[in-house]
Amino acid sequence: MQFLLIFCLASVASAATGTATAPPRPTCTVVHSPDADDSPSIVAAVQSCTDNATILFQSGVEYNCFTPVQFTLGQDVTVQILGNINLPANITQVQAGVTGKFYRSGWFAVSSTGPGVSFVGPETVDARKTGGIIRSYGQAWWDAGQQTSRPLLFSWRANNGSIANLTISKPVGKSFNIAGSGNAIRGVIIDAQSSTPAFPFNTYDFLLGGDGNSIMNSQVSNGDDCIAIGSPCSNFHAKALTCIGSHGVSVAAKGGGTVGVSNILVEDVTFKDSLYGARYKSTGGDTGLASNIVYRNIIVENVTFPIYVTQNYFDQSQPPPPPSNTSVEIDGMSFSNFAGTINSQNPGDGSCISDPCWYYVPGADGSQSIIFEDFYAGTVETISAREIFVVPDRLPLELPTVICNDTVTPKDVGFRCWDGIYVPTV
Repeated sequence: MQFLLIFCLASVASAATGTATAPPRPTCTVVHSPDADDSPSIVAAVQSCTDNATILFQSGVEYNCFTPVQFTLGQDVTVQILGNINLPANITQVQAGVTGKFYRSGWFAVSSTGPGVSFVGPETVDARKTGGIIRSYGQAWWDAGQQTSRPLLFSWRANNGSIANLTISKPVGKSFNIAGSGNAIRGVIIDAQSSTPAFPFNTYDFLLGGDGNSIMNSQVSNGDDCIAIGSPCSNFHAKALTCIGSHGVSVAAKGGGTVGVSNILVEDVTFKDSLYGARYKSTGGDTGLASNIVYRNIIVENVTFPIYVTQNYFDQSQPPPPPSNTSVEIDGMSFSNFAGTINSQNPGDGSCISDPCWYYVPGADGSQSIIFEDFYAGTVETISAREIFVVPDRLPLELPTVICNDTVTPKDVGFRCWDGIYVPTV
């Protein structure tokens, strides 16, 4: 069976000038076999077009990717997904595909030795309704409460690449783990919302580190972090996003050892029906620095914790960690121009399956617009929250409150630091 078609036209001479023009870019077209696994065809295309080429999933074709695929590429390769890709709908078939593999290896494991690798879907809105869709059939997993051998959808180990105009439908677990630098992500839609009461646990949209990455103009819904920023990470920019049902855009300056997170800008983001909005967390005993972290121009609609910062993060349903007197230092963290509503009528989300909940905060009652808790003395240089116009959504109308430890928090944080009504300062 022929797995792919390679269209490569030879160079032609120009009659006018007598000079030769460069040959057109090779295109390796993945050939679909009805009712069969197209993974071998994908692998063959990848092996034939490793540099300066296009790998094409044709428009109007429903491909079946029933086993994991490694995209081991060179430089300047465009993977153009104009058709759709389907993972197995059967849970045990997927589990068999990842058994013995590291959880984060990815159903699609992308790596490159050079720059310019891109995964792109259709450009137009109309074309995106029927193309560029990757279906993982995660709803069956959520309904069954199945959390064993769940594959990460994409692992990305490439620099100066791009991901654009893809739609991820019902991912089983995490969607993207971005480990390279200089990558641009735009126009991505992720739908990990459950259509039943079953909760879509651990459906992170983007986990990333590296330097100079960006995520723009995307809409995602899930049951965990919209973006989880880990160490080391620097010069990251997120803009024009809508995060629905999420645990926010989280900076996780934790994980043991020396942590480094710097120059993080999150702006023009809307959080809807979410547990968290802007979130920062580190753990006691870690060392390092989190600097120049900025959240600005944020809309929150029905969000339980619009702004949440802690230096002593742990699962509140578990015993607390050993006492510590230090954590990752904070120097230059700001939150500004927030507007919207706090989820005061029914705070929390379906990820609460313990008592206390993993996200329990002593004293929180659904009215807090800002929580600065468990800071360690001498570890927070500058932090502020200003122009925060966020109010509880319950009736009768009430003023928002804050939780803030005034004994170790810097004096000027943009509001009165206490456990009480939100009072902005000059």
